[in-house]
Amino acid sequence: MHRLVAWLLFIGLFALPAAAGVEVYTVKPGDTIYAVARELKVHPREIIALNSLDDPDLIGVGMQLKVPRPAPERRQREATPEELELMAKVIYAEARGEPELGQLAVARVIVNRVRDPGFPDTITEVIYQPGQFLPVESGLPETVPARFVELAKRAFAEEDPTFGAVFFYNPDKTTRPDFWATRTKLVKIGNHVFAR
Repeated sequence: MHRLVAWLLFIGLFALPAAAGVEVYTVKPGDTIYAVARELKVHPREIIALNSLDDPDLIGVGMQLKVPRPAPERRQREATPEELELMAKVIYAEARGEPELGQLAVARVIVNRVRDPGFPDTITEVIYQPGQFLPVESGLPETVPARFVELAKRAFAEEDPTFGAVFFYNPDKTTRPDFWATRTKLVKIGNHVFAR
């Protein structure tokens, strides 16, 4: 009897992802794959793959798109005031000339790295990981305007404008175009391209 229950639980674990399912979305005027993905909180690549789209820019009003139901986002710990201040300094140093959404996106890359098993587990470790954020190596500012601390807080609370990016770069300033060619580009905000 115990083996039967264990076997059923085992099978049930593998059935859960399939139960998440797919929904249908009807394209409205002005929609793009990227806008639909952001609205529905899924990755654009998932929509493109589910619908076998060769060119994601060729969607029309009234078209029925299959979209995955989004997985619930894992709850993360709160950042300490010191971590938020450190994030704010990186946001300021990396993106002070970018639009606010671009600044928020840089903050979200830090959060995404903390959540990604391929990167360190804490904000401080992510920021000080060698070779990752150039301003860390050249020297972060002593103080930054308070609005950058608020942007760091928002990165934990708001939806991810980068679709899960763990990298960003400015294509006009990069010294490593070969490296960036191996990365999946997710979205461009301001002068930065956000990638996985």
